[in-house]
Amino acid sequence: MKYNLLEPKLENKILKQTKKMVCPDQVKYRIINGKPRQYKDEDIKDVDYESVVFKRGIVIVLESPHKKEYKELNKIGPAKGKTGKNITKFLEEVLKSSKDVWHIVEGSDFELIIANAVQYQCSKGKDLRGKNNRENSKNRDYRFIKYILEGCGKDLEERIRLLEPVLVINACSTSNCFNAVVEWYLQRQCRKIGAVYAAVNHPITWNNTTRLFRTKVVKTNFH
Repeated sequence: MKYNLLEPKLENKILKQTKKMVCPDQVKYRIINGKPRQYKDEDIKDVDYESVVFKRGIVIVLESPHKKEYKELNKIGPAKGKTGKNITKFLEEVLKSSKDVWHIVEGSDFELIIANAVQYQCSKGKDLRGKNNRENSKNRDYRFIKYILEGCGKDLEERIRLLEPVLVINACSTSNCFNAVVEWYLQRQCRKIGAVYAAVNHPITWNNTTRLFRTKVVKTNFH
């Protein structure tokens, strides 16, 4: 299978792309007693990893940004469109689906950070759904795995280390191997910092029956 990769020079420098190409991790919600409250656009904050101030929060990890995240180039950010709407609508029930997770959030107040495992657009803005776009989808999958293994996985670990969250939710897609690949990096870092790890389907698929799975409790005395 021949993949339409980025130009080789860009491919080798994926972690050194200009800041304008990066989709920043953002503090988009505040979780109060398990209920997510989305900040207004003007109150959403990019995470500055040179000086992290949003520690001991909750992190939801998605795979990589797509077209809607780059629709407004002056407002690039994760979880736009249906993904963000579903987080607002269903997150409380998702959190309640695990006793270990709900023990952390019930009666507490946390910042919710949305992060991408790969902060670059692996899809290159191309349509991925439908029979006519299978090659686009395969190319996206290939880039994602390649970038994770060539440095983005370790970069994700470092971001989690700096954030020191109490809970990390792996919400990368389970329809391919993204969730499993990212899990290795997230679980390793969660063990180091004493965070609880859980996995879930990508938010774009969430509904009233969505449940967390593979919850790993490392430390639960957050209250």
